[in-house]
Amino acid sequence: MRTLPAALALAAAATVLAGCGDNVSWEGDPVERADPEVVEIVTGSAAGGSVEEMVTVFRGPKDLDRYVEQFGTELGESTIRFEIGTAYRRYDEDPDTHVGAAVISVGCDVPPSATITEGEQDDTWLVHPAKVKDPVEACAVAITAVAIVTVPVPLS
Repeated sequence: MRTLPAALALAAAATVLAGCGDNVSWEGDPVERADPEVVEIVTGSAAGGSVEEMVTVFRGPKDLDRYVEQFGTELGESTIRFEIGTAYRRYDEDPDTHVGAAVISVGCDVPPSATITEGEQDDTWLVHPAKVKDPVEACAVAITAVAIVTVPVPLS
């Protein structure tokens, strides 16, 4: 006869505990994304390219190859291609980020730094070069400056 009261007690406890499950809410830690960052500025003399504040994100080596095609294969152009490729390999180690690039200036001066902000569309990024304090008025050869950035991998 002792088993009947024990069974009833277990059934009552299970019913109470099952009812509590609906009221419990657990919120895990939000997914933290890596911060976007300008990690390097590479330069090349007479390398060409067009200034574009929108970052081109490299989701793999083919994206990198397409991007550096804008610089051609002449001496100055091939040097900056090499510098961008080297930077890509250096920073493409974190699985939570992608490497990207943007031409931030073509002229006599190289911006001393740059910042990155999120664009209006999801997973777009804009690079803003800092002002040059004492700009050179004339130069023999234009210098192309490319900001190398790391941006978080999209959450989707």
